[in-house]
Amino acid sequence: MKIKTSTVLLSAALLLSGFNTSFASQTQTVKSSFGKEQKDLIINKLAHAISTQYVLEDKGIKFSQQLLAKNSSGAYGESATKEDFIQQLNKSLYQITNDKHVSVRPAASEKNGKGPQKRMMRKMVKSQPQENADKSQPQRKMVRMDPGASAGKSLKAQFGLPEGPSMATDILPGNIGLLTISDLMGEVSELDESMAKLANTDGLIIDVRECPGGSGEISTQLSSYFMPEGEELMSHYTRGEPARVSTSVVLPDGASRYFNKPVYLVTSGFTGSACEALTFVTKYHDLATIVGENTAGAGHALTSDLTPMGFGLAAFIPNSMPSHPKHKGGFEKIGVPVDVNASAPIAVDRALQLILSELLAKNSNSPTLAKALISSTEKTNKVLLEQVQNRRKYHALLGDYGDGRALIFEQGQLKYKTPRGMKIPLKQLDSDLFMMMSKRASSKVRVERNTEGEVTGISLSPRPGQTQWKALQRG
Repeated sequence: MKIKTSTVLLSAALLLSGFNTSFASQTQTVKSSFGKEQKDLIINKLAHAISTQYVLEDKGIKFSQQLLAKNSSGAYGESATKEDFIQQLNKSLYQITNDKHVSVRPAASEKNGKGPQKRMMRKMVKSQPQENADKSQPQRKMVRMDPGASAGKSLKAQFGLPEGPSMATDILPGNIGLLTISDLMGEVSELDESMAKLANTDGLIIDVRECPGGSGEISTQLSSYFMPEGEELMSHYTRGEPARVSTSVVLPDGASRYFNKPVYLVTSGFTGSACEALTFVTKYHDLATIVGENTAGAGHALTSDLTPMGFGLAAFIPNSMPSHPKHKGGFEKIGVPVDVNASAPIAVDRALQLILSELLAKNSNSPTLAKALISSTEKTNKVLLEQVQNRRKYHALLGDYGDGRALIFEQGQLKYKTPRGMKIPLKQLDSDLFMMMSKRASSKVRVERNTEGEVTGISLSPRPGQTQWKALQRG
């Protein structure tokens, strides 16, 4: 009998708001000088860790060599402080690896000030090895758990997310259920309770547009509502270990699987990690229609501790990746493609239109379904018109602002592009003031103009412990 694999895919929560915001929010240390000797020690240790731990061995060795060569060329000589060095290092790591996960960040001891870095709690879970796996290896898998649990900190607190429910339910017109998932860092029981509330709906929309990731166990549980028990979901490859297969699980007493009803999954470019794995399984098992934007492309994961670098720092080096029995390959870098393209702001309404159309095709005499479809279409058209108007409105702001940063208009939204390639939607607060719409970032962007009203640059709001806005000149 196959036994499920529980894997915690928390990597996207570390990266989706961009490293600069993440790093700043986790340390408020005073800048101090940081010399060549310290930099060399960190880079040498980091290069060795990448070559021996990165999920793809051949690429890990190549990335390691490129990092050492970059250091030998003096690429990091200009950074005078540890903070500046880490920002510069992470920017180059992304350029070298094109992997959104590989980064260096404050170690646990620097974040919580409670002495030496605590090792992450782990638990061993059984899993079913693939047929070609090495049977001589112990049948176990390391599962990444909450590194701060012993200190009384929740998983959400560890990753800078607000406390509170991870899910919400609603019944939309036409008796369509809506399950909104803000993250998968809660409890499996919360999911089961939510699905129980939606069990009698005629169709279901699952909204993971704002989900950065979380627990693979919850992702597996949700997938199991749409598949028979014991079906293969996906396989997991971890460097140095035999491949494992995760399978659909037994549902709790009283729960029923959601069969023979239309299901739609709504995504955005922010959807990552465990929620992206959920999208991956859903798409290639044909469990639902995917509507929205291609997902983040955060397919690699870490199944062990962060690697200590010394000087209060640790490296995130992914050592695991998923694959699918019906799809050769994963979703790292490329994301999971959608079935129906729609910008994130209108994706739920677009899914509602489609699901209502499906039901109307089977029951054309239903005035309730027809009325709900008309209302949803009108709402979508209103948002589309606003997007067209906003493109014209923000046209003068678009462009490069140095150091890999830019303001772009994409999928109907004005977005701030970080040096690591993340695209964070902006909400306008005032004529020239915007807020980053990210669960882990409350940073603001201010547009700077000359006396003629022309855009000359942007400024980023101060980091914690600082008072100065960071000025960026237009390229």
